[in-house]
Amino acid sequence: MITFNCACGQAIEVADDMGGKQGRCPKCGLVLTVPPAAGPAAAPTDLAPMPPGNSPPLPPGPWAAAPAAGPGVGVLSIVALVISLVAIPLLVAWGAGLLFSLAGLVLGIVAWVRSSRAKRGAGMAIAATIVSACTILLGALLVAILVPVIGSALREAKTSSCLVNLKTIGGAMREYERSKDAVPSKPWDLVEEGLLPLTAFRCATDDTWQQGQSSYFLHWKVQEGYPADVGTIIACDLKGNHEKGRNCLTRGGNVQWMPEDKFQIALTRPENAPFAAALRAFEATGAKHVILDH
Repeated sequence: MITFNCACGQAIEVADDMGGKQGRCPKCGLVLTVPPAAGPAAAPTDLAPMPPGNSPPLPPGPWAAAPAAGPGVGVLSIVALVISLVAIPLLVAWGAGLLFSLAGLVLGIVAWVRSSRAKRGAGMAIAATIVSACTILLGALLVAILVPVIGSALREAKTSSCLVNLKTIGGAMREYERSKDAVPSKPWDLVEEGLLPLTAFRCATDDTWQQGQSSYFLHWKVQEGYPADVGTIIACDLKGNHEKGRNCLTRGGNVQWMPEDKFQIALTRPENAPFAAALRAFEATGAKHVILDH
């Protein structure tokens, strides 16, 4: 019998006819060359490991107990690192970048665990895991920063769209006055004259709007004792269209955004008394929209 020790400290005993042949250590799986039968047991440093990928079929006997070969640790580490690096530019595509980062993280952890057993490839596996984890954290940070910014930008865009609608309504009303020498009796008059499309009466934040309805309250009739001052409010958003205020249209055609508290103060001005009274009477009915042809 030939007895020798593996580099891992495992004592191995094989038949004399195995001298010069190769096989795997049953403990660590390292490919070893059995020393000749007539020679002394080879020291662990004299055992010649086979180059990766060139291992011969396992001979019978104790060598059959060698652990089954799996995907190379180095390959897993490289794949994990590549996926992790690819995920960084893909963060602009959100979903794709996060999926790549997650895949790189999983593969990096698997390669890390396998490298701890095989005692090789740990550096690249750790790098892949760290890169993937940092990419995921970066994605989460970008989401935390951009979601509020995007939400604010969308609200600003809807507010601007609403202002454009009111500006258009004001221009149509002045055109009506020039051609008829009178103010419209109701908003529908502007539609019938072809001065406005129905969509001009829809606030961008009003998801329940339907044709024939208005998201804005309009009141441009001048009551006795209250001259038609250019600063008089003649139209505004209905309550609830925007979170913290309203867009307003004045008799002179100016439009502006007002926080709700400033809007209520503006309604107390003498020139806005008719509009304020009409608006409060409308809001008291609980209606969500103005019917254009009424």
